[in-house]
Amino acid sequence: MRATIYELQGEQTGPGPLPPLGFLIVPEDGTTVSGTVEVAGWAWGLSGILGVEIFVDGIRAGAATYGLPTGYLLPGQPSDTDYRYLLDTTRLPNGVHAIVAKATDNAGHVATFQTMRVTIAN
Repeated sequence: MRATIYELQGEQTGPGPLPPLGFLIVPEDGTTVSGTVEVAGWAWGLSGILGVEIFVDGIRAGAATYGLPTGYLLPGQPSDTDYRYLLDTTRLPNGVHAIVAKATDNAGHVATFQTMRVTIAN
């Protein structure tokens, strides 16, 4: 099914009707982190991805670098759909925090990926 969706992207003549697809992979839910932590995953949209933003406890932390080589290709998946953001946890209080990634496609659709709850212990 994914291969068919990726194929349709090449045939898309206008803005896609669907929001982006994606996943927040690291940090994993329930982990304890400190210092600078990688926040990473993948995002893809029919009309292309405008950007991916990272939020901590509902507050924008910053924009992720998008278009990185994908380390886990699925059949037909484009090879440049990864995103990465380095989160400085020393700027946050110790305790449990919710990390969320939001992707915006070129048609203006926004997708919010699953929440990862991590414990910061600096």
